[in-house]
Amino acid sequence: MGFIREAFVLIKNNRKVFNLINIAYFSIVIVGMLIIRTNMDLRMQLLDQVGDAFTSGPMQNVTGAYTDGQIILAIGLTFIVNLVLGCFITITLPSLIIPFSGFIMGVYRPLLWGFLFSPDMGVLDLTRVLLGIGIGLLLVLEGEAYVLALFTAFLHGRAWVKPASVGGGNHRQGYLTGIRLTLHMYLLIICMLLIAAIYEVILVILVMPVLS
Repeated sequence: MGFIREAFVLIKNNRKVFNLINIAYFSIVIVGMLIIRTNMDLRMQLLDQVGDAFTSGPMQNVTGAYTDGQIILAIGLTFIVNLVLGCFITITLPSLIIPFSGFIMGVYRPLLWGFLFSPDMGVLDLTRVLLGIGIGLLLVLEGEAYVLALFTAFLHGRAWVKPASVGGGNHRQGYLTGIRLTLHMYLLIICMLLIAAIYEVILVILVMPVLS
């Protein structure tokens, strides 16, 4: 629990930056939703491409777990994919090599989310509204985990570029201190992604079939 407390202390001590990343991330989602309204054919093409990606290659195992209703397996695979691919490989690892470079994906992902999840305003009924609320909450839960990953990339990058900000005497000390801060934050990221994975599986396997 000490690591999680430390993570919340880091957020509290850097609240302005954390809030700015939050605002920017979800604002980009909304901007993406508005942009794609001018070209809904592109949205359909993107949805087809995402569907193809989840029905071939390694990702088809995730799809299979959902299709077969294997709740525990689906939670585990969703969690692993989001943690390893969504957070570490695309945000944290690049930032460990080049400071702040993970923010490139930090712009691309929410924009893509906006394109993919822009609501269809043509027909609005209770079912569509409930599904929209359910998907919206999922975007908030999972998106907050990625916001935390981006915030972690900021902490590490700042410690590396400005070691004095973390009490370091040189860039090497700042880099190592940044690694320690990253480990503290990652426990909170893991908790957030686990909650998001559980919610996503419940939504897709249990709730959506009832509403469809």
